[in-house]
Amino acid sequence: MRREGRDSYTITIGGGPGGPELTRELKLVPITLADGRRAAIASFDLLAGLVAGDTELIEHCARAFAADLPGDVDWVVGIEAQGIALAHALALALSRPPRWVRSFILRKGGSRKPHMGEVLTERYRSITTPGEQELLLSAERAAWFRGRRIVLVDDVCSTGGSLRAAEALIARAGGNIVARCAALLQAEHPPHPLAGQVRSLGFSPLFTEE
Repeated sequence: MRREGRDSYTITIGGGPGGPELTRELKLVPITLADGRRAAIASFDLLAGLVAGDTELIEHCARAFAADLPGDVDWVVGIEAQGIALAHALALALSRPPRWVRSFILRKGGSRKPHMGEVLTERYRSITTPGEQELLLSAERAAWFRGRRIVLVDDVCSTGGSLRAAEALIARAGGNIVARCAALLQAEHPPHPLAGQVRSLGFSPLFTEE
């Protein structure tokens, strides 16, 4: 979609089957695409929602996804850092005490910690970060996912690179992916090529300058 002087964009976030919608006006942030073109994306920041107060948005997304997911999920796995708040909220929304769904966050290469020891890695590319990135999973903790039913979740899915890397890590750990979720799908024009593979609650255009 052409930017045409826009400084912000209003997105609509669905509420799941029969649920209410939310709207948010988001600031457009300039980026440079892999092919060198200048573009802009709506700044959908769930991490800011965690620390700056938009808990309504996080809980809304979690409830909407939970209403359409299987009830026998063991783990919700998110991607650092934007997936932290949503993975935790979704695990709570799927829990039926005394059976609790657990949450886990896959780290990116730049935040590797000494206690992780040996790690499994998968490389991917993102439209918002130049060069290759890595997702990491501690080999010790990989054992937690063997034979378990897992939901992958992230804030925004553009090319799907980070979700594919996450899925590859979980597959190497022996986990069973039962659903892939992203609050928003992002592309120049709908429909998104991954719309049939990734559950989402809305669409956010990629705004081009030319």
